[in-house]
Amino acid sequence: MGPRLARLTLTPAAAILMGAVSGMSAVAFMLCAGALFRHGLLRLSSLPLPVFAAGSLAVIVFSTLAVGLLLGRLSPGSAGSGIPEVKVSFWKDLGFVGLRHVLVKFAAGVLSIGGGTSLGREGPTVFIGGGVASGMAGLMGVPKQGRRRPVLMGAAAALAAAFNTPLAAMTFVLEEILNDLNSRYLGSIILSAVIGAFVVHATLGRQPAFEMPDIQGTTWRVYAILPVVSIAAAYVACVFQRSVLSWRKRIRSRSRVPLVLRPMVGGLVTWALGIGIFAATGKLGVFGLGYGDLSDALTGRFGPWQIAGLLVLAKVVASVASYSWGGCGGIFSPTLFLGGLTGLFVSGAVTSLVPMGPGDTVLLCACGMCACFGAAVRAPFTSVLIVFEMTHQFSIVPALMLTTLVSQAVASRLDRRNLYDALLEQDGHDLGHTFHAHAQAPWKDIPVTAIASSHTVTVTSMTREAVKEILNWHPFARFPVADGGRVKGVARRAELEAFAAGGARPRLLDAVFCPPGASVHEAAQMLVDSPSGMLLLGTSGDSVEGIVTLHDLIRAQVAVND
Repeated sequence: MGPRLARLTLTPAAAILMGAVSGMSAVAFMLCAGALFRHGLLRLSSLPLPVFAAGSLAVIVFSTLAVGLLLGRLSPGSAGSGIPEVKVSFWKDLGFVGLRHVLVKFAAGVLSIGGGTSLGREGPTVFIGGGVASGMAGLMGVPKQGRRRPVLMGAAAALAAAFNTPLAAMTFVLEEILNDLNSRYLGSIILSAVIGAFVVHATLGRQPAFEMPDIQGTTWRVYAILPVVSIAAAYVACVFQRSVLSWRKRIRSRSRVPLVLRPMVGGLVTWALGIGIFAATGKLGVFGLGYGDLSDALTGRFGPWQIAGLLVLAKVVASVASYSWGGCGGIFSPTLFLGGLTGLFVSGAVTSLVPMGPGDTVLLCACGMCACFGAAVRAPFTSVLIVFEMTHQFSIVPALMLTTLVSQAVASRLDRRNLYDALLEQDGHDLGHTFHAHAQAPWKDIPVTAIASSHTVTVTSMTREAVKEILNWHPFARFPVADGGRVKGVARRAELEAFAAGGARPRLLDAVFCPPGASVHEAAQMLVDSPSGMLLLGTSGDSVEGIVTLHDLIRAQVAVND
């Protein structure tokens, strides 16, 4: 039964089943988060301001405290978006996602987003969908090393269901997770994205994510202002990215706030800004997704354009705080919101110089969404398709394509990485070496450097503070330990954690060195005899050029077999 069911994961029937279940998980997540927001902050906002202020504070404190407890006690790695974790799952963990992390992500994401923190639902949705498909593959008898295709299928189906955007879901998985538009997984991804769209059509209908009137009467002047909007929105995205990375680094390395309380700090920042903006303007966009205000901008009902500038500033700070302090949510919605209102603000600011019609303003809002989102994730095809599919306006596609050209050029000059890759790099994940392990040569001819990670994290100081900081930043199971620049051995994570908490110094396992010129076959023999399950590339303990683990060997073998 096991082998037969394992083969099922490659059939259309299994793809349809995985797409349907992953799509339903995305719809369930969306409905739960939406219901919590409607019955909480949205209902409270109709009451007198003092009541709304007190009630919204209680909602945010309770929800973020619950998120902190879930993450701190059950799954610290479930904070943040979830899309970087899907990339790690595909490239490093062979598509395996643990059920506990999926459940925590679902609950924490509903509480974070529904409770009002300034984050989006797409990141958790992609992680949940990918994790559901990975778990289903396990139930079908697929071993952990064979779940790459299912995790991609689940991610595509979930994203398609979350936004009713099957084309954008397909291109996002190919551009962002795979970095390959010609992947052999393309057929499975397309089928799963279509099934995800069918699921949301069957449950919620075919309506687009945003209402947008037919754009008519646009003038040539809009194309003169469009590059300005694209540049401004790309700059907003880069400010957002750099702020997240900077705040996150400081918080994780210096903050004395306990892990379980950190999401509440981000929630309180959001609450303070949200209440201030609501009291001044009546706008709720700082809280949650902000789609109500964004929809108003796309339909011409927003109000004075100056308010858009205030909301952009407040939303940047609130979203950066929510993400950096460990909230559970993604960046799609914040960047779409920021881009749309940046477009509205710029169009309003230039109206005195260049007269703009209502259709021009709406088009510039859509272009701002495309520019800001595309600059953050560096997925140009996805940025065009997601705005097109979310609005169902084919006539805006040429303007979106021009916007993408400008925003990608600006973003690439400001930062070489997209936000997801920068977060992975900050967390110590080196995905680069996994992209080159697809050589179709015998093991004896493949150099060990082809599968090794050059990103070596070494414990160079055995003080409790230094060990605790390394453990906070890096998720690895084992670490080389050096003294005076020379490697003395390898320590297990569990023993380092016990030492950081006040226990005894860790017992060091013997370090086994492998010459960089060795083949994978020779390295495999050495790994069998290594007490730590790790090889250090080098000829002595003075210079370590990289690390090879049994997991690297399995991952490379799967890639070659594929």
